Amino acid sequence: MMTRAAKAGSWWTRPAVLGGNLLPRLKVLSVIGTRPEAINMAPILEALERRDGVVGRLVVSAQHRELADDVLALFGLRADHDLDLMTGNQTPSQVAAAVIARLEPAASRT
Repeated sequence: MMTRAAKAGSWWTRPAVLGGNLLPRLKVLSVIGTRPEAINMAPILEALERRDGVVGRLVVSAQHRELADDVLALFGLRADHDLDLMTGNQTPSQVAAAVIARLEPAASRT
């Protein structure tokens, strides 16, 4: 599998054309926090990278940093943005609130 770094420039700048017409890009922001999410999303993220007219960005929440990072490395994926939200003794509600609060800057970059 080719990583984003290996395809630097090509996946971001490649124009989308259909029937000779330039198409607007579809922007997709994917958020991963756990190892199972990373495993399930890896083939989808690869498919997005291959798709003309799609600009994909990957955000990690660092909910389970070591486990998710290992899986991302296995599939050759690299996060575009890290929310780095995990701290000790957080409740699920606090994690959800932190994701929402920190997601806006990542979303505005896509």
